[in-house]
Amino acid sequence: MKSKKLYIHIGMPKTGSSAIQAFLNLNYKWLLTQGMSYPDGHSEFKQAFQTSCGNAIRLKVWIQNNDHQAFNEFLEKSDTNKIILSSEILFHVMKKNPQNFAFFFKDYDIKVICYIRKLDDLIESALKQLVKNHLYINSENFLQIANSHQYFSCLLELSKYLSKDQLLIKKYSPNDFVGGSIYSDFINAIDILNPNLEDPMIQWPEKTVNPSLGPVSFEFRRIMNILEVDLNMLQFKLRLNSAIAHYAVEVEKKAKLKLIDTKSANEIFEKFSKIENMFLSNFGDHLCFKKNHKNYIPNHKNLSKSDVNSVLNYISNKNQKTYDLLVERIKSSKKHNPMTKSIFKSILSK
Repeated sequence: MKSKKLYIHIGMPKTGSSAIQAFLNLNYKWLLTQGMSYPDGHSEFKQAFQTSCGNAIRLKVWIQNNDHQAFNEFLEKSDTNKIILSSEILFHVMKKNPQNFAFFFKDYDIKVICYIRKLDDLIESALKQLVKNHLYINSENFLQIANSHQYFSCLLELSKYLSKDQLLIKKYSPNDFVGGSIYSDFINAIDILNPNLEDPMIQWPEKTVNPSLGPVSFEFRRIMNILEVDLNMLQFKLRLNSAIAHYAVEVEKKAKLKLIDTKSANEIFEKFSKIENMFLSNFGDHLCFKKNHKNYIPNHKNLSKSDVNSVLNYISNKNQKTYDLLVERIKSSKKHNPMTKSIFKSILSK
């Protein structure tokens, strides 16, 4: 379907996708004035304390099933001939089989957009997200995370099947953003050149962008994962995560959590140096991230009883119903160990 131009934003994960999707959701009407559409977005998604799956979740199934009929029917409903599709899920689909991903779009006019991030920063951010949203409990498994998140190999493979005009790789780095922000940079990536960003029609997402947890909130969330307090309880998990995220922003004041130490960072750089050099040789040195080999100083901490009380008191004040259920789940957990029994002694003794 060469009559339509497809801008396919595939992430990668932890490179501002939720921010981009919030902007696209909020500015559907403005995009129409630019001859573009973002179909099947969610206008209520405004970013703060949220993440998004984007508007292209179904595309995963269509690619896997080679279902061009369903995809074409979806495209035909679009208001314009330029269509934006965005989902980090597509990065995982591509990574699993770059050739199949590229071949699905061989009869379409496409531009695949992928942001990349400095590998040690990416690994640390991914690890934080695994603890925050996916019940992960190991906060030191850096090389395992690196193996599953390095992007050099799959993008090199994808480049064998797409032309240079069909694949745009950009650095997720504020110093490299066109116009100084992820929003202006993405607008440039989808070929909207010299836009009037002062246009009152443009709406900007709320400022708190899927906030990272601080040292206390991160360790509290990790211990909740150990105790399985919200296992198979999605609505409770969402309420609890919201409260913990607010604690990170309002109490810890976005205190930056550092997990990776110097030794681990250097091991990561060394392990992937060869494939990274191949990547840069293929795509260009402008995608090189400066390696900072100064000492990495982790500040991951064990929770004290006062830390626990601080978080629990905050949750109690924020949402009593969430607090009551949390205390009940802590008391009934079968996963306690000597450490958790010590810091939750006052709760367990009641």
